[in-house]
Amino acid sequence: MKKIRVKSIILLVVMSILVSMCSIAVAADDTSYVPAEVRQIIQELNASDSGIPATITKDDIERVIKEGGSEGIKAMNHVYETAIPIDPPPINENEIESYSEEVEDHYSYTYNLETGNVVYEDGSEFEHPVEQPDSGGITQASTYTSASDDDWFTTNPQDYPDTCATCKLLIFTKTHQTYGGTGWLVTEDDVVTAGHCIYDTGFGGDNWPEYIIVMPSYSKQYQGGYYGPSIDASLVEVGGNWFDHSDWQDDWGIIHLDKGFPSCGYYDPLLAGDNILGWRIRVEGYWIDHTVKPPVSYHDLFNSRGIVYLARDRELNAPVKSYPGMSGGPVMDDRGYVIGITRGNFANGEAIMIKFDDWLYNKIMSNR
Repeated sequence: MKKIRVKSIILLVVMSILVSMCSIAVAADDTSYVPAEVRQIIQELNASDSGIPATITKDDIERVIKEGGSEGIKAMNHVYETAIPIDPPPINENEIESYSEEVEDHYSYTYNLETGNVVYEDGSEFEHPVEQPDSGGITQASTYTSASDDDWFTTNPQDYPDTCATCKLLIFTKTHQTYGGTGWLVTEDDVVTAGHCIYDTGFGGDNWPEYIIVMPSYSKQYQGGYYGPSIDASLVEVGGNWFDHSDWQDDWGIIHLDKGFPSCGYYDPLLAGDNILGWRIRVEGYWIDHTVKPPVSYHDLFNSRGIVYLARDRELNAPVKSYPGMSGGPVMDDRGYVIGITRGNFANGEAIMIKFDDWLYNKIMSNR
């Protein structure tokens, strides 16, 4: 009996040693499994102080995402920290009347990121009254993220149905500039954002991006996004009046992903109408400001809440805060339904928000 016990003890000791050796081997391998050429790309990314260097291609970024492991994620986070916060020029709130006329023509343009083709899209099919369906998405009034203050950061957006589908965007232009913005999933593979996050005269070249990286539920803890980053967008779309006339009321965009995020979920848009004075709403987005350090961390999702005091057509006003990098983020009611898109700021500092009208609601929902 004693011999059996001694043998059992020896066997357990031997197994423990083997397990420890395997763990050490795995740990050692964890620091060496990144291919040498990917390590070189990571070093170049970390050495840059202005986003993605011109020498780094889209294929290089895909390799960093797929093969770079934790080192690659940290490098991409460094890229975001040095990106240009996308933020359109403010609009003077005293001149808003000149912008408040209803958009006369409803159309859009799609751009193929692979071929460079631009296609005019007739939007007449969406000019009909809305038959709003019952909620089929993930928002539930009883489980939305809340806070006692009007402004707060969500450090774990993946845990809430009304923050998990908000995405940090990296927009790389053909003139080798890297911009940071915000978007939100309306389906598992369609991201709604501001039009100027996709098409902007500040991008240079033909004003369209080279590629876009999408990261839902990005946070300080998950710096590649909780669901991982996607660089698979092949088609983007913007409002026609934004493209042709820089009309801020048509400053909306959609990023169509080849591979989406089926495990993330998506938000339900709501056609709120104009009779929403007094509604409490909030904006969400990823704040970038290299000159001012926010109270917590701009790696985390920023929220700002206020009461609606003007709602007309696509115009929506409330004393909420919108900082550079938050362009394209969702505007939500208190239950987590998306009623519009964050666009930028008035000269007085208040956020400019685009409220869904019938046509824009129909257009966005047509992706489902």
